[in-house]
Amino acid sequence: MGNPFLEECEDLLVLCTRDIADPKVANTIRNIEKIGKNQYQEYIRDRLDN
Repeated sequence: MGNPFLEECEDLLVLCTRDIADPKVANTIRNIEKIGKNQYQEYIRDRLDN
């Protein structure tokens, strides 16, 4: 494996160990902003709007 920044695969690479992250973890990382917004909206709806 060469330079991890030049890799063109879709796998999430852990830089310090050069291991490939679990696909579920990689999916969470890729969607973290969307997940956070959904959790925020759910919190507002459940705690403040009722």
